[in-house]
Amino acid sequence: MSAISSLILPELKAEPMPKAEAREDFQIGRSTTHCS
Repeated sequence: MSAISSLILPELKAEPMPKAEAREDFQIGRSTTHCS
């Protein structure tokens, strides 16, 4: 999970977004990582 956080956190800092969107983006990122 650390790797995922390090990938997503910089993006969130660069482009602030609503928590709902951030949560969805995080789940999508998790799914993509699991698929890979």
